[in-house]
Order: sequence, then C-alpha cells, then structure tokens
Amino acid sequence: MKTDKFTYVVTCLLSYLIGTAQTFHGFGSSKYAGAQNVMFNPALIGSSPNKIDIHLVSFHTALGSDYTYFTFKDGLGFRDGFKFGEQQSAAKEDNNFYRTVDFLGPSVMYQINRNHSVGINTRLRGIFNVNNFDGRLFENVNEGFFDLDDFTTQINDFSTTIHVWGELGVTYGYTLDNVNYSLTVGATVKRLEGVGSVYAYSEDIEATFNPQDRTLSTSGELTFGETRDFTTNDFELKSTSNGLGFDLGIAFETDYLDFLNGHSFRMGISVHDIGSLNYENATAEIYNLDDTVDATVFQDEDVKVAVDKNYDGTAETEDQRINLPTSLRVFMDMGIAENWYVGLETSTSLVRKTAKNRNRIANYYTLNPRFEKKWISIYSPITLQQHTGITWGLGLRAGIIVLGSQSLVSNVVSASRVTDIYAGIRVPIYK
Repeated sequence: MKTDKFTYVVTCLLSYLIGTAQTFHGFGSSKYAGAQNVMFNPALIGSSPNKIDIHLVSFHTALGSDYTYFTFKDGLGFRDGFKFGEQQSAAKEDNNFYRTVDFLGPSVMYQINRNHSVGINTRLRGIFNVNNFDGRLFENVNEGFFDLDDFTTQINDFSTTIHVWGELGVTYGYTLDNVNYSLTVGATVKRLEGVGSVYAYSEDIEATFNPQDRTLSTSGELTFGETRDFTTNDFELKSTSNGLGFDLGIAFETDYLDFLNGHSFRMGISVHDIGSLNYENATAEIYNLDDTVDATVFQDEDVKVAVDKNYDGTAETEDQRINLPTSLRVFMDMGIAENWYVGLETSTSLVRKTAKNRNRIANYYTLNPRFEKKWISIYSPITLQQHTGITWGLGLRAGIIVLGSQSLVSNVVSASRVTDIYAGIRVPIYK
C-alpha cells in the first residue's frame, strides 16, 4: 500500500522540521534548564539560578506506538509509511501511534529581582496522533490478505489528527520569597499561528473479508478533513489561522526539610496548552462505507484515493476549530546528596482519547536520577508511558550544549516502542 495522505503531510513536515523541542524528559525539571524550565512549568522561571538565560535553539523529535518496536534508524522510517525495519509487530484491533516534532527557537528568560521574572519564547510544533487503528486490518490490506481464510473486525472511535502550529509566548512569574521557602506562580500567554491540520475519524467501522471471491465488505461512515491549502505539493510553513493559548503553573522550593539534611526539595503543578485555533473554510469529505469492494483496491492506491474511488461521499466546507493538546503536569524533585538529585514527574492528557480533530499527549511517569552541577549534568530518566511501556534514557548537559533521549539505553540494548532524540544550545548567565 502506498504512503497515504497523512504520511505525506508528516513527510513534508519533517522535511522542514527534522530536528525540533518539547519538554525534554529528565531535563525540564532540572533547575539549570533555563528556557526549558518555562516549557516544563512556567512557575520555574522564578527559581532558576540564572540571572539571564539566552536560548538559541533546541529540538525534540519522537516516535512511539504499541503496534511495533523501533530502533534509532527507524526515526526516518516514517517516510515509507508504517514500515519500520524488520521489527515484529504487535497488531491488535486498537493500536495507537504518535509522532512529535517540536522546535524551540530564539528565547530569553530574565530575572528582574527576587520577586519578578519575565521571558519570551518562540516555538514551532507538529503532532500526529492515530488512535484505535486496527493493526491487523492494516497488515492484511498491506499484504493483500495473502493466505487468509477469513477476517472480521469492528473498529470503534478511530481518529487521526495532524496539526502544525507556531507560538510566540510571553511568561511572567511572581515569587513569594520567604526565609525558609519560595513559592512562585507563573503564566505564559501564547500567540498561536496555525499552519494547518489534517484529520480523519469514524465512530464505527466493520469489515469482513470473503476468501472465496476475495472481497472486503465494509459498513460505517468515515470522515476525512483538512484545512485550506495544507496538503498541496507546495506545502509551506505559513500562518493560515491565529488564536491564543495559555500555560499556568505554581512551584514550591525549600532547603529546610529535616529529613533531607539541608538538601533542596522542589515540587510543582502546571496546566499546559489551554487554547485552540479556528481554521476558516476547512473541507470535510464524509464517506458511506456500506459496500463490498475488491480486497486489493488499497494496495495500489493512496488510502484517500482508494476510498474516494470506491465509496460514495459528500463534501462540506465549514470552519474547523482545532484545540491544543491540553495536559496536566506534576513533579517533585529532591537532593539526596551533594550534587545528586532524584526527580519524579507525571504528565496526564486532559483530552479524551475519543475526542475528534484533537491531538493528545501520551500519559507518562518519569523517575529521573541525575548528577548535577552548575556547568554539567548527567541524567538517566526511566519512563513508563501510555501504550509504549517502559523506556530508559540518557542525557548530558555540558556547558552550553544539551543532548539526550528518553529511549537511548532501551534502543541500544534492544528495540523499544519509542525512539526519540533531543538537543539544544543555550547561553546561561548565572547570578
């Protein structure tokens, strides 16, 4: 089966963004993370040891699925569709897939005094989710139902969304600086510039393969949609919509907990990506799947083209609102010896998995032991993530350079359900 329309769009996206920065696993909660602290929790702008943090560029790209395992070389395998080396698949009726590319551009953070801190950041993000796709059906269609006696499936609440947008954020933090502790509240207001979105969804699809005449009988309804000019061959990173977004956070820090013998303790909670973008004149094509077709029709055609040729559909034009992938993050971080720390963070999606035309993050928990000094950090996060299980990573901050991965150790030791990498360059000016 040829690379489908959604794969093509992400291929275009990666051509422009290959290498990009979401919150780095194991690094965002570090007190030396600078602008990445603000991405992790806007309230951390008030507890940084930096007087000024000049962030030049950083990126993060990640790929994850419960459908198959990955190695690092599979990071570019998405250019060939859902084909990732020779790794064995774990196809089931409700597989999930995600890809993120996230670029944090020139940004600056400045502590005015003990109570007030401000920051400005620029960011470009792209997220691709596939929820509840039947990996068994995908494989059978891809292989032409070869040597298959029969096959029946029912897919519920299938959805896929690609969304690309930019952000210009302004952050303010106010710190209540007590003798024994500090408490900071912070907020980021973001000007959103939408590049575009492609989506598809269906509440219910049934499919049955008949081996006698090699036909596929289907029923249900499938909607394909896209914002204006987003999937043309002349794909450009230009704004076609705008809106407002918000991140809110609170953080607490103290060095006066008896059981820590003078070592630091920090904790915080934050809500990220509150907001949406409204795209005018988006198109949606709604297909009636109540029909019987040749089972091989999808092998030689783009999925969208095959559906268009073999099923009746109607087109609608309307404004389309795409909400941001809202999430809740909680973290705790404590010193356990001189220059040694251990952190625990969790992030939970506030978007229902069945929500249409919306991206969502994969829920995760990360345990992050690390060695950390002013100009160097070494950390090794262990993450339990929704759909993809446990990954073990490794990261390094040396001077102005940051390198790391949530899944490096897992990918080296064996294949993992996640592969990712991040890197950045920044210039900290300490107090």
